[in-house]
Parts: sequence; C-alpha cells; structure tokens
Amino acid sequence: GVAFSPDSQWLVSNGWDGELIRWELAGRQPRWRVKTSGGAKRISISPEGRWIAASDGVYDADTGKQLFHYESSVGHKSWATMSPAISADGKRLAAAGSRRLYAWETEQWQLTGQIEVGDSGGAAMSPDGRYIIIGNVSGELMLFQTDPLARIGRLGSHATRVKQMTFSPDGTQVASVGDDQKIRLWQVATRDRK
Repeated sequence: GVAFSPDSQWLVSNGWDGELIRWELAGRQPRWRVKTSGGAKRISISPEGRWIAASDGVYDADTGKQLFHYESSVGHKSWATMSPAISADGKRLAAAGSRRLYAWETEQWQLTGQIEVGDSGGAAMSPDGRYIIIGNVSGELMLFQTDPLARIGRLGSHATRVKQMTFSPDGTQVASVGDDQKIRLWQVATRDRK
C-alpha cells in the first residue's frame, strides 16, 4: 500500500515484505524504515499527518515508532489486516482482520467494538466516521454503523472477491471494485446500485 501525507510533502509505503517506509518527496529519500509483522494493500494517514495506520498497528509519522499494536488490543496472535480505515476527523479507526471487524477511538486507542465478518478483503470508513463498508472474498459488500458497532445489512455484491472500496467525499455513495473487473457504485441510504 501507499499513501500521501495530507500536506503532500511525504508518502508512506508498506510492501508485502512488511517494510513500512516514510519517503520524503523533496529528496526522494526514506526518512525512516520499520519492519512490521505484515504488508498491507492499503495504509491510511491521519488527517493531520501525525500517525499512520499500517498492517499491524499505528505508527508515529515523524519517528516511525509504533504507538499502538492491534494484536495487543484484540487479544489474539493471528492478526492480519488488509486495509485499516480512518475517519476524516481522525477520531475513529477501523480494520478488518482475523475474520472480524474492529473499531477504535484514537485518543486513547480504546477498542469500541468488534463483530464477526468472515474473510474480508478490507474496510473503508465514511468521512463522518458513522459507517464502515467491508468487502469479502465471496463478493459481498456489508455496511456497518460505528456507534455502536453493528451490521446494518448487505449493500450489494460482485461476482467474485471484492478488492477495494471507498466512500464518496460526502459519504452518500460507495464505489467498489472486484476480481470480476467491474467497478460498481452504490447509494448508501437506499443500498441501491447506481
């Protein structure tokens, strides 16, 4: 995974080898490198650029020091996440891993909820932090509310595994892409395909 900083001055990458690297764009040199316990197809940077949500936890953007480890919060060792998601205000973090969806508040890194979701291909959070969308390996898109964490229902599906999904900036639509090579648009309120 790769993501730009909010000020577009640096970016961060997390390869399948588990190496998390902060790159300074001006000199095209790494500022720091950290070995994580796994790679991620998607990583997220907090809105103010202070921390990075990677495959195994959250890292300080300036130093690379790990601030929070998912495994210690959820209590089991087989943690694996494909795409952590951060709300636009930076107050909520969600990640799917080990067949569950987890949600945290980011001030004290307290787990606020967890729910069984099966084999997930990742998560995306609405800009207002109210909703999470999960895509799974069977092609299903599931919609969740964050407070309290609960399944709302099925948003739609692809013929095969969902690879990635994202909310529109206003949070009213979801775009998804699957291994079926189709990009689909969904209305969140009505759960209809556009």
